[in-house]
Formats: sequence, structure tokens, C-alpha cells
Amino acid sequence: MKNESLLIPIFMGMSYRNIITSGVIDEVEDNYDVTYITFKDSQIDYILRNKNKKVVSFKIGIFQKILRKIFLPLEKLQLYSFYQKHKTKTLDKYIKRDRQLFLFFLYFNLSKILGKFYGKYDFFSSHYPLFLPRKIRSLIALSNYILVLSSDDPIDKAILKTAYNKSTYSTLLIHSWDNLPARGFFSASPNRVLVWNEVMKQQAVELHGISSDSISIIGVPQFFGYKKFADMVDRKFFYETYGLEKGYKVITYTCSASRVFPDEPLFIEYLIDIMRNEDVYIIIRLHPTERISQYISFFSGIEKVIIDEPSGNFAAKVNDKISDSKEDIYKFISLMKYSDVVINLASTISLDAIIFDSPVICIAFNIDSSISKSSWNNAKEWYKSTHYDFIVKSGAISIVTDKKQLYECISRHIENPDFGHKQRCDLSRFFCNYDFNVKHKLVNSLHD
Repeated sequence: MKNESLLIPIFMGMSYRNIITSGVIDEVEDNYDVTYITFKDSQIDYILRNKNKKVVSFKIGIFQKILRKIFLPLEKLQLYSFYQKHKTKTLDKYIKRDRQLFLFFLYFNLSKILGKFYGKYDFFSSHYPLFLPRKIRSLIALSNYILVLSSDDPIDKAILKTAYNKSTYSTLLIHSWDNLPARGFFSASPNRVLVWNEVMKQQAVELHGISSDSISIIGVPQFFGYKKFADMVDRKFFYETYGLEKGYKVITYTCSASRVFPDEPLFIEYLIDIMRNEDVYIIIRLHPTERISQYISFFSGIEKVIIDEPSGNFAAKVNDKISDSKEDIYKFISLMKYSDVVINLASTISLDAIIFDSPVICIAFNIDSSISKSSWNNAKEWYKSTHYDFIVKSGAISIVTDKKQLYECISRHIENPDFGHKQRCDLSRFFCNYDFNVKHKLVNSLHD
């Protein structure tokens, strides 16, 4: 198959980490003539060329930028139409949020009609290929296969739609567990869809009309990398990397986007305050792109509080902080593997910790009283999401709904690390498919 060409568009730092740094792509490169597509002069472009990979890069021109602005209302319209058709719980809160927008009721009422037609007719996604320069459209037409690493960004949608128009065999990798119920319709039907587990496979069938025979369960690409590197990361590495003294427990809090947890600074202050007299370190793992300088300013220099800033390899967007080094991956693995408790608000971090059997506490309350129970982004709302429902019901995480529960739950997990062990192991095995050889499954799933 080495003479058969395969295109892999790659734009996000997270995609680079999941596919390339993890080694998941190695067998694919051994079996196909791989060419990567990325943005010109981006960090990924620079890294791939330095690694002597075949790369075709491009810039988004003024014309494409204008078109994206013009067609932006269609993105809202297709999302609302998807909601009208499927009423997913993940989208409930965003619909509630958008009711404040000036044109919401026009779009929403129109989507009641269009929801019956979106996904059935090509007309509604015919504009996407215009987002790509001609040379990229031509390249896609000349290739045997294309592996699309995301289904939600307009550029990825444009590439998938172009592949469909040019009859190039397309394989779509769903890069995160919340994408299928939350990002709307696919821009075109891929020939094959790759998912993490049975739950996502069922969502692909029910929400996107994909034939069960066209879906492959391959496991979680980044977890393949974590498992491969885990043996290289011992407790000594963890203590030395974060400057920890022995004899202390470690609580890691991983930060959320501001729209998810608007009063997060107040929560962090409260967490630091209740743990001030305990023999614990608090590691604050910053969000990859938000409130970085604010939190460094607020929380640096506090005794037994450590700030951990992730690289761009953990960001689900294009950025210039992407690195080819595995050091940041090792740091993250050590954080998930050796923290005594990992705290977050309805994040994928829950799964990252669970695969290492680390206790997880999920926050379901707000500190700021102005965030009412009816607010679209009240902390409790995130656990009603379609994709998080299975995790909640599994019992593998501890959900706390007030300050008292938070302290009690931290104490319980520190005193009894095995609490919830069976549920975490069950979830890791069934939902995360931690034992899957993703590298092998990927290369065997690229076409029928």
C-alpha cells in the first residue's frame, strides 16, 4: 500500500499530540505515502518539515476569511437545526445561552423547518470547499485516501466536503467524546468513521446516520501515547519536576474555560484556603489558552501552591506554543498518575486521571451567588450533557455539590485511595479502551 497516497490535515496542537507525538501514526506512515496538510508558517508546519515529513501548507486568504464571515450565520443555523432534530442534552445549555442573541428567534424558528432537511441534501454544505485554496482542493482530488482528524472546525468541514465532492475516500476520526452530540451535522458523509468506544459508535449511528458497518472502534489515540510513556515516568520524576517534598499529599486542580466556570478564581481561592493547614500541595494545572496570565499573577508565590502551565500540545486550537518535545507529555502523565486527588469541572481530565486509577472529584457548585441555578452555565448543568452522562452513571467520579462535600470528599479519597477503584477500572476498560493497540487499529481501519 506504500504507493497509495494518504492526506492528513493537521492544524491543532491537540491533534499533533494525539496522532504524532503518541506514535499512533507510525504504522500508517509505514504503509502509505503520507502527505500532511497544515497552515503555512505555523509551528506544526515548521516541526513537520524539520522531521522531513511531506508537507503541503497554505494560508487562509482574504477571500476565504471574508467568506467565512459571510457564512458564519449558516454555522449557527446548522447547529440549531441539528438540535431541533436530536435535542441532545449537551446542546441544551448552549441553546439557553443563545436566547440572549439578537437574531436567535429568527434562526431558531427557521431551524425548525431546516432541521428536516439538513443532513439529507448537499446544498446546505456546498459552501465549505470555498474556504480552501484551489491547490488544496486539487491535492485532495488526486489522493487515494484522506484522514480527517476533526469534525467540527470549518476548515476540517471544508476538507471533508471537498473529499466527498472529489470522490476521495475519507476516514473521519472523532477527536473528542463530546463532538458527536454537540458540533452539529457532518459537512458530508465520510466513507469511514473512527470512534473511541461503543457509546460513541451508537451516537454516530443515531445522531449522524452512519452505518454501523462503516464505524471502527479504535480506542483513544492520546491514551495510547500515555500508556506507552507511562513506564518512563516514576514518582521520583514527579517530585523533582514539581519541586515536591516527600510526606505531603498532592491535590491537582485542572482549570476550565471561562464560559464553563466563570467564578473559577473564587473556587481556587476557596480550595487553597481550606487546604492551607493540611499537609498537601495544590497543583493548579492552567487551561491551555485561557486566564493564564491572570492566574499566574493571582496564585504564584503562595506556599504549597504550584502553577503548571501546559504547552500548546494540549490546546484544541491553532497556536504557536506547540512543541515536538515529549517532556510536557511526561509531566502531564506524572500529574495524572501520582496526584492523590484530581479535581475538575466536567472535563476530559476525568478520563485522563481514571486511566491511571487516580481518584477524581468533579465540582457541581458555584461560589458566586450571582450565578443562579437557572443560569445556562451553572456548574451542575455540565453533568447533564449527553457525553458526560455515562461517566456520571459509572460511579467512577465523585460529584460534589457544595463546599462541605468538597472537603469531605478530598479527605475520604486521601485516607482511602482505593475508594472507587473498581468503578475506575471498569470505566477505563470499557469507555477508554485503555488496552487497545490504537496504532494497529488505526492502520487497519483507514479503508474497507
